[in-house]
Amino acid sequence: MIDLQRIFVKIFATPSDKVSQEDFVPVFHSFIKEKKLGEVWVDVTNYAHVQHGPGVVLIAHHAQYAMDEADGRLGLLYSRKRGSSGTLTERFSDALMRAHDAARELASAPSLQQSLTFRGDELLIGAQDKLLAPNSDKTLALLHAPIAEALENTRGKPHTLTRIGDPRGPFTLLASPR
Repeated sequence: MIDLQRIFVKIFATPSDKVSQEDFVPVFHSFIKEKKLGEVWVDVTNYAHVQHGPGVVLIAHHAQYAMDEADGRLGLLYSRKRGSSGTLTERFSDALMRAHDAARELASAPSLQQSLTFRGDELLIGAQDKLLAPNSDKTLALLHAPIAEALENTRGKPHTLTRIGDPRGPFTLLASPR
């Protein structure tokens, strides 16, 4: 097994035209103040000025949460940086659960309840370690089973996994329920 630490999950959002990146700043600050999600929080950073960028980022010791707008699609991006343990399936399951918990907390925040929902029809999942997990067919063969199992364990149904993105970029799968 490879010691893959840098795992990510992006759950796409369906925002109303009333929500802006600035709306996430106080919500993320409340996560720190109220010690939500069981993380050791560090800070909130606002990159809303970057078009199709990371948006507002909530930084924790082992991970970060961002209202990412890459490719023009808003979504909650959970990125694990360090501290993962267990099998690959357990690591991907943990990332999926943490992303789901954060999306639920965001969608239920009083200031966002009427303007933000998260979609369940597709998500991105992958690894941001191009040395251990390049965006290649070989990595797909290695990670397909653990990711498929993690998705079925956490989301309750099998998913179709399609490798996407530039081969020079991070290993990324588009996951859609079957």
